[in-house]
Amino acid sequence: MAKLERRLQKKEHAVIVVAEGAGQDLLGVSGQTGASGNVRLKDVSEFLCQTFISHFESRGIEIVLRYFDPSYQIRG
Repeated sequence: MAKLERRLQKKEHAVIVVAEGAGQDLLGVSGQTGASGNVRLKDVSEFLCQTFISHFESRGIEIVLRYFDPSYQIRG
């Protein structure tokens, strides 16, 4: 968070890209499997969005957060 704060102070914008399946250690096991038998991964994006919002609100820093889920564009 400190690095993100410094980036926002310096450039007033940031782009954060998260790989599919990242953050599973933060979310716990879903316990679900897909048709192929592979474990279904949870989506870390909501967790990250709430973490960013909570952090910056607690510090009194106003941010505009935009979330784009590229899965449909990539698959299309």
